[in-house]
Amino acid sequence: MNYDEQPLAFRIKSLNNQIKRLLERTAIKQNDANLTGMQYGILGFLGEQEESANIYQRDIEAEFNIRRSTASGMLKLLEKQGFIQRTHDELDSRLKKIIMTEKAKELVKVAKANIDQLQVRLTKNIPSQEMEQFFRTLKKISNNAQE
Repeated sequence: MNYDEQPLAFRIKSLNNQIKRLLERTAIKQNDANLTGMQYGILGFLGEQEESANIYQRDIEAEFNIRRSTASGMLKLLEKQGFIQRTHDELDSRLKKIIMTEKAKELVKVAKANIDQLQVRLTKNIPSQEMEQFFRTLKKISNNAQE
């Protein structure tokens, strides 16, 4: 199949939907938190960054390329469910740091295992050179989308 027979944006969106469904099915089997894939992603991001930096809403917006209102709604829900706390920053009281609770830290362990399994499944039978090229191409596509 010639790469231009099917629009690239459609193929990327379709793959995104497949991965999202797969991740959510796996995550729901593993626990009863009833979170979406994006909410798991946010908790995973917080877990990765927790030791190295203060995390704010704007960091989540940038990492996941989502709007302020989307991030705000997800963070409010995560806070209501007891997965995060938001506290005022010591240096700038306008900013609220996002801190994971112990409940979230336990869930992140499960989510990390799910992501690792998903990574293995998605990259099965693909040589590392092809994956490296794929990520270089993906970065270029992402940059083009931002122009």
